[in-house]
Amino acid sequence: MTPKTLVSGALLLLAACASEPDLAACSGGEAQGGWQAGPATTGSWLAVVGTDYQTTEVSVVDLDSMAVGSAAFLHSGSRVTCSGASLGGDVVLGRRPGGDGTFWLVDRGGGVLTQVGGPGVLRQLAVAKGFVANPQDVLIDDAGRLWLSRAQADTQAAAGAAQGDDVVQVNPDNGAILKRIALTAHATLAGARAWPGRMALAGGHIHVPLASVAEDFSAMGPGRMVRIDPEGGNVIGATEAPQSKNCTAAVASAGVVAAVCSGFFKESEGKRAAWSNVIRLPDEATAIAQVVTQAEDTGQSRGFGFELALADDGRGWVISDGDLQTGLSDALWQFDLKGGTVVKVATASGAFAMTSLWLDRGRQRLWVTDRGAKGGDLLVFDVQGHGLAKHMGTVDSNPGGLRATEIGGF
Repeated sequence: MTPKTLVSGALLLLAACASEPDLAACSGGEAQGGWQAGPATTGSWLAVVGTDYQTTEVSVVDLDSMAVGSAAFLHSGSRVTCSGASLGGDVVLGRRPGGDGTFWLVDRGGGVLTQVGGPGVLRQLAVAKGFVANPQDVLIDDAGRLWLSRAQADTQAAAGAAQGDDVVQVNPDNGAILKRIALTAHATLAGARAWPGRMALAGGHIHVPLASVAEDFSAMGPGRMVRIDPEGGNVIGATEAPQSKNCTAAVASAGVVAAVCSGFFKESEGKRAAWSNVIRLPDEATAIAQVVTQAEDTGQSRGFGFELALADDGRGWVISDGDLQTGLSDALWQFDLKGGTVVKVATASGAFAMTSLWLDRGRQRLWVTDRGAKGGDLLVFDVQGHGLAKHMGTVDSNPGGLRATEIGGF
């Protein structure tokens, strides 16, 4: 335990689709499991989620010392005073915490959000509302409002907030849906779901990538990004990405918004790579996204993964997927929004080992997960200056425990 031990706690629940407990009653509950904590400073910590897609463990790492602050302090075996249930196995991090020293866990299978933070900052919200919503991301806007993207829909529901395939504003005190922005009509494939992904905030607007997935997952439409006005709670514009498919995550830096599109997984590898790109949103007067770099540019047959990072100087980083059958490993690549050749930074320990990356802007360090790396599961790169990222260390976030699959600072 480092001197900067985290004061943190959480409430855990695996929500059933047909029956939802009163999660508001869980707010302020006490986590059981024997972990201890002390005060955290905003911007000092890296949250690390490790999962084998059956169970989940959550750890924190000190961003200054790169030492583990608390390993597996929260996990699928943790108990809470009012529910006694646990996190599921498909858990990710909300990509834009509120800057209050807390972070959000998104249990995609259970349809539950859990806020983790200082003493008393414990909150858990059911966001499925009676159906499998498959929540993808949490974003806290500049006014402190909580927004959630929900990828799947309740096809039996009457019109209303329970439908899904949307972005909703959620009351953080009780989970009530305050605004709903329906997105199905914005899908680029007829009869498909929009399938909103991981969001970015820029220029006062929420930017949402859409995957446009057929109901039976047999097809995908071309890429699209929609722009939401959080004040009015409506879609105010769209950017087309006709050369891309399966746009899943957006990031913003210095007023620029970029997104990664992974291609359609059911297509042959070469064809998937042809649809997999990093795109940049143009000026509002232009309706077509600029392709910054293509998966084909890497010389690999597979497409890009589901995340990217972007620095203020225009440098960016993205992961290419490996292949278990051929032995091709994942790889970390660096690109520049201004153009030029994409350059390999590092080769992963194997396929599906690199799944998440996060840029620490203040310390100019890029953190990347690698589940099979020698000496740990987090690779740290120095990105000071304007050159190529350089490996500076490896951290074991959870010795003897589940390997890292998701990371994010808070």
